[in-house]
Amino acid sequence: MTVTDFPNAFPNFSIGFVGSKKLDPRITFTRATTATETGNGTGNVNGEVYTFPPNVPRLTSQGLLIEEFRTNQVLQSQDFANAAWAKPQRTSVTSNAGVAPDGTTTADLMFPNNLAGPTCDAFQSLGNVNADFANSVYAKASGKDWLRMTGAQGNLNAWFNVNTGTLGTVDAGITASIEAISNGWFRCSVVEENVTANFIFVTVCDADGSAAVTTNGTDGLLVWGGQFEEGDFPTSYIPTTTATVTRATDVANMEDVTGFFNADASTIIIEGNYAFWNGNYALFSFTTTPASFGNRLSYRPPGFYSQSTAGTMFNFGPGVPAGDYFGRFCKYAFTYNLVSANSASNYGVSTAVANVDNVGPVGITQGMISQLVTGFLVTGYVASITYYPTLLSDDALQALTTQQT
Repeated sequence: MTVTDFPNAFPNFSIGFVGSKKLDPRITFTRATTATETGNGTGNVNGEVYTFPPNVPRLTSQGLLIEEFRTNQVLQSQDFANAAWAKPQRTSVTSNAGVAPDGTTTADLMFPNNLAGPTCDAFQSLGNVNADFANSVYAKASGKDWLRMTGAQGNLNAWFNVNTGTLGTVDAGITASIEAISNGWFRCSVVEENVTANFIFVTVCDADGSAAVTTNGTDGLLVWGGQFEEGDFPTSYIPTTTATVTRATDVANMEDVTGFFNADASTIIIEGNYAFWNGNYALFSFTTTPASFGNRLSYRPPGFYSQSTAGTMFNFGPGVPAGDYFGRFCKYAFTYNLVSANSASNYGVSTAVANVDNVGPVGITQGMISQLVTGFLVTGYVASITYYPTLLSDDALQALTTQQT
């Protein structure tokens, strides 16, 4: 591959979100407070958890954060000394013992004392709802290195080394992840599907694979930001006190694309890190106002596009080569005209397919970021979006999606 593989055409727009302080003026954004939802949201900027007020886009160190609404069902999410967190007599908590991931002195030290008891836990029981749930907490070594968390059912365990930032033993039936924040902090998460009991357990341990713990009266873990949310992946932290809190949905749109969208031929390149999608969702959609399934051009991962004209679905494009797309930054590209279509990612380029209908969408007026239509949202970070009003070659697609070094 050489630099000659890059297209000769110039993009109509190329918007980068990483490191940006303000949103491009062509994009409108809302995350509104309502009677039942808060517009406040959090995001990681340079290793620190920041709070973003309502209707302020979360332009983080990884890009524009777009998330569906979620509810943190944990009470007193930052106050592990509070009675909302049940604790056996062997568990002691010192409030406000350290600097938390948001820069405030609100992290609690949880440690085993000399009283009788097998474990050093803090937990909450949150009802009985049959669904998928994600548990998460921020933790930092403070004399002890190992944290144990359970799945929502309360009987499957995962261990995290919050000194080295590595996963330990994870029981079959749950998935676990650990994310470095900064200053020795890690966010630890466990997901369990189809559960009927709803618990969050946080346990200080001596070693991987065991809940046993010894005591000297001071060594433990700094903990902060407990979260229990319905869903099969964790989202950004939602602080709570005496009641559950629901974070509103992020909505980002380009409200007027009529000046540059070409219905006869288009190429879009998207870079992002996405937590979840399915076939009904899209990384970007050109559609009507209001948004409609009837007329649209949608880039739908993993590499498919869908085109609908006058309410009739015409075709699907090729899928990009198989790869590990979740939880890491990837580049995606889709190109089409009235004759053919193709797609690519940083894993490779697909084989072009014919646009047998020889038609394009009509009445396009807006672009929807991380949405197919309203409510069908892809959760994750959008790093950049680039649009060309023309069909690009396979070599150009591959050049544009290859990770440059």
